[in-house]
Parts: sequence; structure tokens; C-alpha cells
Amino acid sequence: MIIDAHMHIWDHVAGQVGGETPVQGVGDGQVRIGDQLVQGMPAYMHDCAARAEHFVAEMDAAGVDQGIVVQEFVDGAQNEYCQQAMAAYPQRLLCLALVNWWEPGAVEDEVETLFASDARFS
Repeated sequence: MIIDAHMHIWDHVAGQVGGETPVQGVGDGQVRIGDQLVQGMPAYMHDCAARAEHFVAEMDAAGVDQGIVVQEFVDGAQNEYCQQAMAAYPQRLLCLALVNWWEPGAVEDEVETLFASDARFS
């Protein structure tokens, strides 16, 4: 069995850098980090999304059996999208949840919500 132990998927970019500088997808692979516009991903990613079905197709082409999805603050939490992706590909994807540590008061509620959802988050 071959496992890709570090992959990213997202359906939108709405994150932050350092807990304060906003990151937004603009289009054609460009993202706005604060006031700066940068090419954050390939230009063919017109909607700035890295969809699960594309990664599963790449996994198939490379002979990868399963993938572990990790998240990062720069893309923004993708917990809901990851739940959908795991439901669509239950034998292929496992997602690690991302809790917003920048809002300590919300962490406990966020963790409870994730565990109450019956998601296969680690």
C-alpha cells in the first residue's frame, strides 16, 4: 500500500498569515495576502480551489492508495470541505482537522463541533 502522507485540498482560499493578515483567493491562481497580490498556485486553478476529485485522479495516476490531507492557516480551515471529501472517498482520504488557534475562546466549541460531527478527523 502506498500512502501520500502530506497533501492539501481546499474549495476556497480564505485564510490568514500570523493570525492577522488576511489571505483571499482572487482567481487564476492569484491570491491577495494583505495588500499584496501574488501568484500563489498555478494559473490554471481559475477558482483558486484544489479539489479532492483532482487529487484522487492524480493519486490514481501515480498508484497512490490513500492520502492524508493536512491543512494550513494560509488557505483557511477546510474542515467542512474535508468532511465532504472523506465522505466521497472514504477509503482514500483521511483529513487532519484545523482548529483556529488564533481565537482561543472558540477552540473548545470548535473541537466539540468536529467530534460531534462523526467525522474521521485525527
